[in-house]
Formats: sequence, C-alpha cells, structure tokens
Amino acid sequence: MQHNNIDTLAKCSKRLHMQKKRQAVRDKLDADRERKRRIRSNSANDVVYYKPKLLSLVDLCCGCGGQLLAMLALIETVKYEDYTLQVPFACDFSSTKLSLYNAMASAYGYPHSTLADITDESYFTHTRIKSWGDVDVLMSSIPCTTFSSLGKRGGLLDGDTKAFVVSLLRIVGLVLSPVCVFECVIQLESDKLFEGALIQPLTYLGYNTTWFAKDSSAWAPTKRKRLFIVCQQDDASFKQFRIPSGPKCREKRLYSCLLRAYDPIGDSNTDSMAKMAPLSAYAITRSSKMSLSKAALAVNRIAMKNNGPLSSVELSRALGVSNNGLSKAAQAVWKLPFIYGRLHSHVVTYHFDRVTQIKHTYGVSPTLVKSNSGAFMIRDSFGVRVLTGREAALIHCYPEEAIAAYESAANSNLIVEAIGDGFVIPVVRDVLRAALLK
Repeated sequence: MQHNNIDTLAKCSKRLHMQKKRQAVRDKLDADRERKRRIRSNSANDVVYYKPKLLSLVDLCCGCGGQLLAMLALIETVKYEDYTLQVPFACDFSSTKLSLYNAMASAYGYPHSTLADITDESYFTHTRIKSWGDVDVLMSSIPCTTFSSLGKRGGLLDGDTKAFVVSLLRIVGLVLSPVCVFECVIQLESDKLFEGALIQPLTYLGYNTTWFAKDSSAWAPTKRKRLFIVCQQDDASFKQFRIPSGPKCREKRLYSCLLRAYDPIGDSNTDSMAKMAPLSAYAITRSSKMSLSKAALAVNRIAMKNNGPLSSVELSRALGVSNNGLSKAAQAVWKLPFIYGRLHSHVVTYHFDRVTQIKHTYGVSPTLVKSNSGAFMIRDSFGVRVLTGREAALIHCYPEEAIAAYESAANSNLIVEAIGDGFVIPVVRDVLRAALLK
C-alpha cells in the first residue's frame, strides 16, 4: 500500500509540474500578444507601458530612398519587430531624387530630406551634426561615375570624388555612429588609393572595416554587382560579422515584375489597364510593322508587273521604313525573335553606340544604370517598348506603397533614372542585418 501511495504521489506531482509548465507558456504567449496589441493600438486611452527600441538612421546620399526602405524592411522581420526607425537627417544633391524621396517619406510618415552637398562645410557644421543626436547607422553612397565605364575613370584622384571622400570622413568622425555602411561600384576596390584614402582613415577613427562585393541576382531578378564597406566600432560585433550569402531563391521573379502587353481591344477596366504596359511606352507596335510590310509587298507586286521584282536591297529598304527615327536599341530588339506565349523574350541595353543583346536572360534583367529609359527595352506580343518606372522599381524589389508615391511625384523616365542609380532593397536589408547584430 505504501508503494502504491508513493507512485500515486509521484504521478500527481509530475502532472502538476507539467500543468504549471504549460500554464507558464500560455501566460508568456498571452503577455506577448498583449504587448504587441498595445504597441500597435492607436487609441489614446491605452496606457503604453512598453517603449520600443529605437534605430536612428542618417542617410547622406538618400537618392530615392532605397536605404530607408531597406531599414523598414529590416524592422519588419521577427528579430527586429520591437524596434522603431527614426531618420533625424537625410540629404542628396539631386533635386529630382529628393522629390521622389520626399513623396515616399510622406507616404511612410517620415520627415523630408534636404538638398545639400556634403562637401559644404558651412552647412555641415559641428552644431548641426550634433543636433542629430545618437546615430545608430550612417549610410552613404560614394560617387561612382569616376570608377565605372560610363565615366572618365579618374578614380579617387578625381577632384570631386576626393572632396566627397574627405568630407564624408569628416562627418563620420563627428558622428561616430556604431555602424557605417558605404556603397559603390566594384571598381573602387581596385583603385590604388582605396586603402590609403578610405580604409586607413576609418581605422584611425576607431572602426573595424570589412568590404565585399555582392551581385543582386541572388536576391532580385537583376544583375547589379556593388561593393559594400561595413564599418563597426564594437570588436565583438566585428568578429561575429558574416557576409550575407543571399537566399536560396530570388524574392521576386522577373515575369512577375513586368507588365503584360498592351491590348487595344482588351478590358477597359481601370484596374486591368493599370496592369498593362502603357501605349506611350511603345517605340513600334506589331500592327504598324505589319502594315508597313504589306505596303512594301504591294510595291513589289506593282514592280513585278512593270519592270520585274525589286532587288533585295530595295526590298529591305522598303521593309525597313519603319526603323526610321528609331534608336539602335529598338531596332535590335525588334530583330530578336519573340517567343509567343511568354510575356517577353529578350532585353537589350544600349550605351555609347554599343548594343548588347541578352540572348538568354535566365530570368535576370541587365544592370539598370543612370541613363535615359530608352536604353532598356523589351519585346512583348504587342511590340517593342521601353521599361517603365514601375517595372524598374519592382525588379529592384521596391514595395508597392513606395512605387505609388513615386508615380505621383514624377514621370516614368525619371523613376527609371533614379532607380538605376539606387539600391536593390533586399541586398541592403541583409547587409544591415549582418552589420547591426542587435
């Protein structure tokens, strides 16, 4: 009897222990739900007993807001859901980019950026910089025109670039944020003054610096290889830093980013039209090409009745009437075979009288650069057209809310130019995630 009582007491004790353990888990889940509910509540009567952590971002070359959107994408992840983002200062030298940034910032409830040149020491005074408060992350792009094939290849010896780097280091020395992230084209690393003019001064300021090149094609459906320079003051964080390797599959597919071909007899519904490529984007349509071909064949039949058929040169000239006034890129795209049943076949880029034909895209678009939108063309079932601003933003994984703000502030060509000089959002997000280690 005594053994039976001991066994019964042991079973009861074990059962009570498991009940308390399950109840503790339930209490923790209920507390987490209540905390999140109170944080997200907009009611003024709620008592806010939990203060979320703050991340402060200073953006010295804000462009169209790629850095801000990357930070917002970061704090949406589970590990950073208790953080809120503030932007005490953002600036850029281009008024066009500022209009796009300000439209996007207003949509997300952030302050507008400032038109400023960081080489202007009279503006970036010690008092103004200290007014930003404690900064967690300082980000900036380094002018890439002197390094890329589109520029004069002056490198860090170029006067404007040298002045920019010196002013950037001065501001970094005054801010001394725990993390700094800089971005440029990969040619910066091969510059002979790279370490002496940029890396060593950052070391003197107390930063542990690492740099690496990443191609965005692992994250997004576009080729964009860029050099990232990550600077950290904390030695332990620097030892734990791991270069992001990218997801197992792209976060977006190219076919999902492109608008479907214009349909003149399709649904006239507003939502349906918004998903079509606009007629104004087309350089030449299939119907206009066919009408010109029919006209050339009619001329050929008349010539056969009179003096014999047209020569091959005359016939090709008649068939090529439609190419008059078109860019070389448009002519090249039209010659590429269209694969029926698919949204697009090939993409052609055009720079410095050189046409690059991408015969097999494999779901990745060519690198978009800061250029006019006519340099990026695709062929669909209706004709040959330029890439729209919405498509360029989607390819770079910009969120829908930001794209709508851009479209309300500028035309499609300006959006393509700004995006071509901007960021791929998930790449910067993962670089920041590896650098912060919160």
